Amino acid sequence: RKTTVKTLCIYADYKSDESYTPSKISVRVGNNFHNLQEIRQLELVEPSGWIHVPLTDNHKKPTRTFMIQIAVLANHQNGRDTHMRQIKIYTPVEESSIGLRREGSDVNEVGETLFTKETLNLLLQMLLLVVTRKTKANIRKE
Repeated sequence: RKTTVKTLCIYADYKSDESYTPSKISVRVGNNFHNLQEIRQLELVEPSGWIHVPLTDNHKKPTRTFMIQIAVLANHQNGRDTHMRQIKIYTPVEESSIGLRREGSDVNEVGETLFTKETLNLLLQMLLLVVTRKTKANIRKE
C-alpha cells in the first residue's frame, strides 16, 4: 500500500569517509522501478551530520508512494563506493479529532512520526512478551 512520507534524512560524515562520501544525490519516488520520478537532487559539499530532504510538493503536501530510490550520482574526490551511515524516513504526524497526536506514534523534535502505529504496536507486543517471559522465569526461581 502507498505510504505518506514527509522527510528523508541521511547521515553522512566527510571527515570520516572522505572519498566514500556522496557529493550528488538524486531522490526518486514512484510505484515501481519503471515509473520512478526524481523529486529532489542535492549537491553536498563535505557534509557532516544529518541532511534533511523534504519529500513534499510545491504546496508543502507530503508525498504518497510505494517506493523511494536514493541514487548516488557522484562522490567526493571521484570515489567509487559510498558510505551512508544512517537513513531515516519520516511520515507526517496524524492528529485525532481532539487535536492531539495519535496514541502510539513516535514524534521527533521536528514533529514528524518515525514509526507507524502498527509498527509500534508490534514492537510493544514483542517487548511485553519478553517482559512476561522474564517475569515468569523470576517467579519460578523464587
